Amino acid sequence: MRKTIAAGVAGIVLFAGVGVPMASADTVTGAGSALVAASSVSLSKAGAQVKWKANTVKIKVRTSLGATWTATPAVDWLKVTPATGTSGTKVTIEVAQNYVTTDDEILSREGEVLFSAGGATTTFRVRQDVPPTVISVAGGGTWNVPWGETRDFKDGYYNKRVTFTSGGTAAGFDCSTSVSDAWISVADFQNNVAAGSGSFTVLVAANYGPNRNGNLKVKCGHDTVKIKIKQADGPFVGVWPKNWIVVAEGGVTRIRVNVPEAGTSWTSEVTEGADWVSAGKTAGSKNHEWIIVNAEPNPNPGTIREGTITFTGWRDTDGDGDLEAINTADLTITQTNERAYFPYLDSNGGLTLLIQFFTALFTGWFVADANTPNL
Repeated sequence: MRKTIAAGVAGIVLFAGVGVPMASADTVTGAGSALVAASSVSLSKAGAQVKWKANTVKIKVRTSLGATWTATPAVDWLKVTPATGTSGTKVTIEVAQNYVTTDDEILSREGEVLFSAGGATTTFRVRQDVPPTVISVAGGGTWNVPWGETRDFKDGYYNKRVTFTSGGTAAGFDCSTSVSDAWISVADFQNNVAAGSGSFTVLVAANYGPNRNGNLKVKCGHDTVKIKIKQADGPFVGVWPKNWIVVAEGGVTRIRVNVPEAGTSWTSEVTEGADWVSAGKTAGSKNHEWIIVNAEPNPNPGTIREGTITFTGWRDTDGDGDLEAINTADLTITQTNERAYFPYLDSNGGLTLLIQFFTALFTGWFVADANTPNL
């Protein structure tokens, strides 16, 4: 026969104004005078919110029937003293300083301590703020970097050593760097976690092309500092325009070859299978030089074909007297399967269609000849 002791035992125990549910009511089980009682465990606080620095939290543990309790932290940054005791024991929970590197949106970390007595358990929860990260990067802000071949360049890279501090009054941040583009890199990164400081070398590759922009980020804790890097244009070859559309009859056009840095030259080469196009000049070193490009008539006027002229920039980049290729620029020629009226020179170098265009523009009619399509 089972009996329940109702008097003198409550299902909820109150300590210091905090109600903690009991594991169960005390019960008497068995035959005759044999009694077996279930335990309960409660805390004077259910949890605590603490700052990022090292902290201590004091609570009192109570159990029913004089049961012994045991505390087990779930994370290594919480320590309980004493780790076991009897009802009424005062406990100190030590919270270590928070050095955790977190994402920007994460503002705290959480941990638990499990208190158990017999078959009853309860949990004490600790939420700890992350440190108020403050990063200072010497020489931060915006850098204006030359394209190359200056005293700041070594082995083809612009070199600059950067120092940083993290945490302000707080040391111990795990810091890292990231870059936006492959032409920016970081070497010899050193982070003294205990001191909250570090340094690294920024490498910016020589620029054989137009001016470019990138950035480098230093992240410590949940704070980030960005260094903007603007690099001037360097020696390179460029063409304008980059595309030419020509009609089936063929034609002639002018393009401009650019080599803005003195000491740079260029050569041109027609890609394989595009021998129907040619450049009036195949090498040079003058900036903003206009050259003639010719496209022959399409022997299959019902088809579309493409060709490319590749311009290669050359420069002695290592001072050994030999020229090295620094970059390439392409002119793409597309020959349509149609004949059209717009101002261009025909394949014979004449002005037949140019004259027809302006005649139509001012008189409203076209002069028909052997080259005029049916309208």
